Amino acid sequence: VITSRGCPYDCPYCFNSLYRDMYKGQKWLRYRSPENVIQECLELKEDYPLSLIFFQDDEFLLNPKLEIFLRLYRKRIGIPFHIQLRVERATEDRIKLLKEAGCYSVTFAIESGDIFIRTFLLKRNMTDKQIINGASLLHKYGIKFRTENMLGLPGETLEQMMKTVSLNKKVNPTIGWSSLFQPYPNLPLSLYALKHEYWDGNMNMKESFFETSVLKLDRKEEIENLQKL
Repeated sequence: VITSRGCPYDCPYCFNSLYRDMYKGQKWLRYRSPENVIQECLELKEDYPLSLIFFQDDEFLLNPKLEIFLRLYRKRIGIPFHIQLRVERATEDRIKLLKEAGCYSVTFAIESGDIFIRTFLLKRNMTDKQIINGASLLHKYGIKFRTENMLGLPGETLEQMMKTVSLNKKVNPTIGWSSLFQPYPNLPLSLYALKHEYWDGNMNMKESFFETSVLKLDRKEEIENLQKL
């Protein structure tokens, strides 16, 4: 189920960084009403053998009517659900509300454990402390969580990638998920890789970002092995 369209963040490896430029002057972040989403969930509940609802929003906690929706969901739906969130937005009040409404699990992206890579290259302005605190709240309220990470970024060293392993170890996710960076067309991080000659512009990529990297990487075999691990 999707309760919103659009994302306010500008991650340079995500299509949202181009999306707003394509539709300048239009409202690119839109929310359905709580009642509208609840009605869809009711129809799913009535028509299908339902054990979990996955809310596919890029960032679930930004919904301006989050509290209203969660209270309605708890009262009228009562089925476990999964969401995606930005971990720096996790507060005790919000995580408690999620748990009370039936949140079973959460996905959030760390992407890199190296603060320079995370903030300068990926434009993800969150500190290690915010990530660890958010994860601690999820543990406290018994909500399972999956972290998303990327290895093989332009200019990233194996030592920097090991910081991603270390930070994941500290937050202790239910699942530690990792991909290899792929330079999809025209995204800012792809253009950065091209400009700095980490990539030759070859678009002959694998369909999956779990297999191999097309970037020019030192110790490439070790990096790909680390991603598999």
